[in-house]
Amino acid sequence: MAQPTPQEVEAQAYAFRQLVQHLQNTSDDAQNIDVMSVAGMCRNCVAKWLHRGFAYAGDRDASYDRALEAVYGEPYPDWKKKHQKKASPEQMAAFEASKHFHARHPPVESVKPRVCALPAVGAEPCCYDDDDEVVKPPPPAATFRLGLITVSDRASQGVYEDATGPAVEEAMRGHCATVKRLLVPDEQAQIQDAITELSTSCSLVLTCGGTGFSKRDVTPEATRAVLDREAPGLIDVVHADALKTGEDLDSLLSRACAGVVGGCVVVNLPGRPAAAARNARVLLPTLSRAVAGVTAS
Repeated sequence: MAQPTPQEVEAQAYAFRQLVQHLQNTSDDAQNIDVMSVAGMCRNCVAKWLHRGFAYAGDRDASYDRALEAVYGEPYPDWKKKHQKKASPEQMAAFEASKHFHARHPPVESVKPRVCALPAVGAEPCCYDDDDEVVKPPPPAATFRLGLITVSDRASQGVYEDATGPAVEEAMRGHCATVKRLLVPDEQAQIQDAITELSTSCSLVLTCGGTGFSKRDVTPEATRAVLDREAPGLIDVVHADALKTGEDLDSLLSRACAGVVGGCVVVNLPGRPAAAARNARVLLPTLSRAVAGVTAS
């Protein structure tokens, strides 16, 4: 990507100031949770980007509180007392449903500062360090033959409709040549049979549910019983993302496992629809490589 000219940098700074002013002017009309649900970002996101911008500009002593005050126009705790309202159930539902496109914020320590001052107007742009500005091409879409197994006593009995399988299928849309879905109770033998059945015709099998601590949660045991080899690194990807983003920290309590059955990769996902879909999206780039490695061997 070409480096911006000094005039473009000034224009971008002006646009940023206008955005901040607008957010301050709408403190009572646009709650952070609503903005987040619609745009995937909110005032706090802008403050986090500004905090990273301080570091990029070489001011690593600048605090996040300073960035918050710049965006909110006053100390953040004071703004919350004046303007923030308790979220309604409808707002929380919209927030949860939109999590897949929420902005992510790597640690500010990961920002590499630019190595020289901004060039004067009329000078040639020089040695910017624009790592954060590089737009990388998306990886080629995988074409998994996907098998989905929802493990749930009540869903399998018709007490309620399975929502997790469709949520994961939606998260994987565009990356699957075919999709086969099974719904089984929390019975180890039936889970094993379902994995074995799908592994013969699928390149990737994702199980949903049964990875917790209750006595009926036996999906990891059933999975390990049929695996040829375990691949714990796939679960590590989910854990690393949770620690990095602070989202879905419940995944750290999961007993999920992953591995290979013949020419098929098998991964356990949680039972909650939003968590299972999020884990699938987090794993997608790594799953593409894993499936390619297994099918090529």
